[in-house]
Amino acid sequence: MQAQAILANARAEKLKELNINEELFTKPIGLIARIFGCWHQRMSRPFTNKKESYRVCLHCGAHRRFDTTTFKTHGPFYFKANK
Repeated sequence: MQAQAILANARAEKLKELNINEELFTKPIGLIARIFGCWHQRMSRPFTNKKESYRVCLHCGAHRRFDTTTFKTHGPFYFKANK
């Protein structure tokens, strides 16, 4: 348990050094999942969290960016990293 805490602290320090917010880490959806996985046909309404706006697939939970100026969804699908 103490080893996990040490690793978590080391990771947090490294992210702080690099000036990276841990919330920005995402897991992209791979090619195989794109072909054989969810087709993301049913999307949620747009959500805004701090400076990021996105929509979520109602079937699998994948996120996709949403532009509030053009009201269009854009970019690749991704999964939020676990905290």
